[in-house]
Formats: sequence, C-alpha cells, structure tokens
Amino acid sequence: MAVVVLLDLNGIIAISVAGGLLVLGIFIFLYFAVFMHLRLKRQVRDLNARFERSHGLLFGQDSQFVKRLENISSMNLTYVQEYMDWNKKFKDIRDVSDASAQASINGTKDMLAARRYKDLRAQLPLARKAVDDYEAQVASLDKALRHMFQDEEDCRARSFDEREKLRKIKQEYFARQADLSLVGPSFESVFTKLDSLFDQVEQDIENAQYIDAKALLINRISPVGDSLAATLRALPNVCVSIQSVLPDKIASLQNRYDEMIKDGYPLYHILLPDDFAALKDELASLAKRVQDFDMRGVEKELDDMAHHLEGYGAKFDSEKAARTVFQAECDGVYAKENDLEKNFIVLCNALPAVRKIYQMSGEEARIDAIQSAINKAGASRRNLDSVIHTATKQPYSLLVERMRSLKAQDEEATKQIADFQSYLVSLKTDSEKANAALSVYWSRLKGAEKTLRDLNVKPIYDRYESRIDDLYATLDGLSDDLRSMPIDVKKVDADLIALESGADAFVESVAKDRGEADDAEKAIVFANRFRGDSGELNALMIQCEGLFYSGDFTKAKAAAEEAVSHIQEGR
Repeated sequence: MAVVVLLDLNGIIAISVAGGLLVLGIFIFLYFAVFMHLRLKRQVRDLNARFERSHGLLFGQDSQFVKRLENISSMNLTYVQEYMDWNKKFKDIRDVSDASAQASINGTKDMLAARRYKDLRAQLPLARKAVDDYEAQVASLDKALRHMFQDEEDCRARSFDEREKLRKIKQEYFARQADLSLVGPSFESVFTKLDSLFDQVEQDIENAQYIDAKALLINRISPVGDSLAATLRALPNVCVSIQSVLPDKIASLQNRYDEMIKDGYPLYHILLPDDFAALKDELASLAKRVQDFDMRGVEKELDDMAHHLEGYGAKFDSEKAARTVFQAECDGVYAKENDLEKNFIVLCNALPAVRKIYQMSGEEARIDAIQSAINKAGASRRNLDSVIHTATKQPYSLLVERMRSLKAQDEEATKQIADFQSYLVSLKTDSEKANAALSVYWSRLKGAEKTLRDLNVKPIYDRYESRIDDLYATLDGLSDDLRSMPIDVKKVDADLIALESGADAFVESVAKDRGEADDAEKAIVFANRFRGDSGELNALMIQCEGLFYSGDFTKAKAAAEEAVSHIQEGR
C-alpha cells in the first residue's frame, strides 16, 4: 500500500514538472515568436516617426527659410553669399543625410515586412545611428536658421502689435465717428500715412532691412499710435465743444447782446460787436489746432472760453438788474439830496436864536463837518448828473455805483444833521428837566427838614445841618444857571446830577433816622409801663432816654428791649 502511494506521489511531481516546462517553453516561444516581434515593430515605428519629424522640419520650415534667403538675395546682394552657404548646408543634409536615413528606415521596414527579425535586430542599431545623426544635423540647421531670422521675427511681431494697436484705434474712432466729424479728414490722413508706413515696414522686412524696419516701427509708427490713443480719449468732448456747445453759447450770447442793445442797454464795457467775431476766430483757431492734433492746452482754453461766456452772461444779468435798481431808486436819491440841503439851511438859520439861549460846545466843528459831508454829496450828485447826461450813454452798473455813492454820502450827512438836531433838542430837554427838578427837590428838602424839626433831636439836626446848607446852595446854583443866558447846559447837567445824588441820599437818610426814632420811641414807651416796678429799670430807662436824645436810636431801642426782657424774666 505504501509503495502504491509513493508511486502516485512521484507521478504527480513528474506531471507538475512537465507542466511547468511546457509553460516555460510556451512563454519562450511566445517571447521570440510574438513579443520580440512586437518590440521590433515598435522600435521601427518610433524610429520612423523621429525621421518623419526631422524630414518634415527640413523640407518644411527649413526649406522655407532657405527659399526666403533666396528671395532676399535676389533683392539684397549682401545676402547672396549667405544664401549660397546655407543652401549648400541644406542640400548636403537633404541629399546625403536625409537619403542615408531614408534608406536605413526603408531597409528596416523591408526586413520587418519580410519577417527577417534576426537581420532586423542587427540593422536597427545602424539605422538608429543614421537617424540620430540626421536628427542632430536638422536640429542644428533649424536652430541656426531660426537665429538668423530672429530679427525678422521680432520685426514681424512688433509690426503685428502696432497693427493691432492701430486696429483698436480705428475701431474706437469708427464707433465715435459722429462726435469726431471735426477731425475725420485728419484721422483718415493719419490712417493712410500709417498704412503707407506699414507697407514700407513690410518692404524693409522683405528686403532684410531689419534696422530700417525697426526704426520705422519704434520712431514713427509707435509714437503716432500712442499719441492717437491718448488724444482719442479727450477728442470727442473737445470736438463737441468746438462744433456745438461753444458755438451755441456764442450765438445765444450774441442774441442777448443784440436784444439788450435794442432795448437801450449800453454794453460796450462788457463786449463790443467785433468781440463776437474775435470769439469765433479764436474758436476756429482752436479747431485748426485740434485738426492738427495739437492738443496742448486746448481743453483749458476751451474751459476758459466757456467760463468767459458764462461771465459775460452774468454781466448782462447784472446790467439788467442795475437798470431796474437805478430806475426804482434814482428819483428818491435825488429827492433826499434836495431835502438834505434844505434841512441844513433850516438848521443854519435856527442856530443864531439857539445860541442866544444856550451855550454850545464844538458846534462850529460839527457844522463844518456837516458842511463837508454835504459838499461831498453835492460833488457826487454833479458826478452822477454828468454820467447820466453824457453824450455817450453810460452803463447802468456805473450809474448805480455813482448813485449808491451819492446815497451813502447823503445818509452820512443826514445822520450828522440828525445827531446835531438831537443835540440841540437835548439842550432844551436838559434845561427843562433841571427847571422841573428845582421845585421837586425844593419840596423834598423842605419835607426832610420838617421831619428833622419834628423829630426835635438836636444832635441829629446838627449832623445834617451842613448837608442841608450845601443842598440849598446847589439848588440856588442850579437856579442861577437856568436864569443866566445863554444857559450853560453842561454846568446845568453837572449841578443837577450833584443835586439828585446829594438830595436823594439826604432824604433817604432822614427817612431812615425817622424810622429808627419811631421804633426806639415805641420800645421806650412800652418799657415805661414797667418803670415804677424797680429802681434798676428806672435807671435803665434814663439811660435809654439819654441814648435817644443823643441821636443813637438803634442803641436806645436795644436798651429798652433789654430792660423789658429783664423784667419779664424776673417774674
């Protein structure tokens, strides 16, 4: 049984080994029969692709470079030798390297088609070297030719950029062509000139005159393009201002000017008829500068012109307003000026009579000042008369200016007369006030004096006696002032102030003493009710009466109240 199992195990192992060898054999067969062939095909395909890329570059771009050199040499003899040298290099690669690489590629293709894989494996390294050499030669030639034509590429690239810039400028111009009609011919002329310069650039590039082409692009075409682009941003508003806005304002201003001249307004101090032609000429000059693309300061000058036109309109309005003011106020100003002179005459005629009654201080200087103000007003009136009645009608603004000057001088002189008249009135008022005060204060003094006599306290009367005498003396002095002609009103006022302040204080003081005396008397009378109750109280009351008759009413009252307080506390 064990032998049988062992035999079975050996059989399984043998079968497994045989199967493995079979699989390995199949893999080796497939590798050499299939995978190796696929790898060879891929290598041939990749090698052919590399050849085709270099072949296409050689016969495409590089061939065009050589052809371009041939064309340049036909127009520019300095490039003849270069063309011959580069053409020889091109032909050497085309006729030798290209043919050799092509033959190698064709051979590998033939071997692959004939399934001569062994020969193909031997040929591939040779073919790869041929293609490598060919590829390197083509790349070197292409790089050298590219470098040689780099200036041309740069010129064409810059020319393209400038053409694109010009295209955008044209696009913007045509989009706003309606607002740019003023400069339409100028733009067309510039566009034509730029197109001509671009043609020249193209011609220079074709002739390999790259320095000349760059100079045209950098020094002439690019600055013009940049300038056009910058100018185009401001041009629409400028053109509209020149063609529509400002001409309309000038026409409107001229219509107002003509109407006001027809209505009798003198406007020569603002504008003359020829000034409108000058404005139009100035606008035409600005238009010519804009058409020549000379924009330096144009916008500011247009703004200034618009500002001046608005200023002229404002002055027209002022002139109309001045006419209204002049017509409304002129007669009144003349009437006031006439009244001013009449009032001054009346004042001067009244002064002799006033001087007989009152003394006046500095009246001559004040009269002279009034006379001077009236003279100035008279000169202003004559000035206004001359302006009004001149042969050439004067602007109403000037008439109003002169009229207001006359009015201001009239008002100043009128004020001075009114002030002087108020001063004269004050002389009478102050004198009458002082005269009325005589009887009032005489009565008040007599009343206060009677109060003192009724009080019958000699120390009190003695205290006031000198003040009474002084006040009566002041009354007499004030009375004398009022009887002396002409009356010295300043002295009257000073004496009245002295009388008022002195008499008022005197009367008030007497009234105060009278009140204190009454209070002290009441306190003493009340305390006398208890006088017989004690000798001490009697002594205190004698002291109180002594204080009372010495004029010390406050202490007398206090002593009497204190005595009563002691009596009441003793009970």
